[in-house]
Amino acid sequence: MISKLLLVAILAICFAGPANAMRLDPQPGENYVIYAGDALLTRPFMLGVTVIGAVVYGVTLPFTYFSHDPSVVEVLVKRPAAATFTRCLGCQVGETVR
Repeated sequence: MISKLLLVAILAICFAGPANAMRLDPQPGENYVIYAGDALLTRPFMLGVTVIGAVVYGVTLPFTYFSHDPSVVEVLVKRPAAATFTRCLGCQVGETVR
């Protein structure tokens, strides 16, 4: 009798984990306003910021080359490019999985 109760308790614990797990990937159709706003407004804007940052970096490259400061290219090109191309749709900046 005790072994059956132990088996039931173990199975209950094992199957309770997936039921309480957080869903990381939202279902299609969820937050469609956020997805549409991100695809139609934020991504094109961040693409423009990436292009402008690359132009500014190219213009200031002769002055910043000798300083060997990696934060210039990080701030002007890499962060906007990451927000444009590697961020998941509907995620906030810096978030890769929702």
